[in-house]
Amino acid sequence: MGKFPYFSDIHEEIREIARGAAEEFKKTAEEADRNHDYKIIEKNMKRLGELNLFGIHVPTEYGGEGLDLVGHFVALEEVAKGCLSTAFSSTRSGWRWTLSGLVEPRNRRRST
Repeated sequence: MGKFPYFSDIHEEIREIARGAAEEFKKTAEEADRNHDYKIIEKNMKRLGELNLFGIHVPTEYGGEGLDLVGHFVALEEVAKGCLSTAFSSTRSGWRWTLSGLVEPRNRRRST
């Protein structure tokens, strides 16, 4: 399979880091889903934060990595291979920044 034309070296780095996290998450994914054990998902989410995989597409001025959505989806794809529940939880948190428009109102002047 050829290289995706929008990939850069940073996307490949993200893929490798996320792939490693997915391997960690595989060990407890079935237990988390079967027992509805959200503490496992919380632990996985903390691990994503430690690896700087949380908020990849969030602007740096708001504490994110400031990368593009390709990077976000590369990480999401890999994490989902290890634990779909963790991948889903991470998107629900990160997408609020993109979809809610939080960036624009903070930069907009208030009208009085």
